[in-house]
Amino acid sequence: MGEMGLDRNARLAHRKIWAGLASGLAVTPLLWSFNQGWTTNVSAQYPAFNQFIAGVDFARLTSLAQAEVEVPDAQVYAIKSDQLTFGWITSNFTGQNLKVSGLRNGAYRLEWWDCTTGSVFSTILATVTDGALSAAIAPTPQEDLAFKLIPLK
Repeated sequence: MGEMGLDRNARLAHRKIWAGLASGLAVTPLLWSFNQGWTTNVSAQYPAFNQFIAGVDFARLTSLAQAEVEVPDAQVYAIKSDQLTFGWITSNFTGQNLKVSGLRNGAYRLEWWDCTTGSVFSTILATVTDGALSAAIAPTPQEDLAFKLIPLK
């Protein structure tokens, strides 16, 4: 993904940055705006996103690959590495489970992030067995959410 025009649609800008991060495109969309009317609503999409990525040392992630993820009736995108798996879920995820395959067995911390506030709203301890994790998606009134799956040492 390269440049994107400013369409003044905050919801669309929100979806573009989160999908760009978690889909393996290697970069979030680069906003091309100059004097095209950067709005407060579009600007408001970035602080939560910045909070989510602030603790990720992308330069030190090893064995990066698209994660094998599934949420029935929802769109889900995720990236895995030896240090962290992170992703973004949108659409019909209420009452569903997140399933991630191809992981190392062991204990993990699963953080559910609010994509509007940029804060963790739920954390659980989870176990990966036979390379797979299945966990109930934390309830939220938002239309999307993000997650980080962090191996415990």
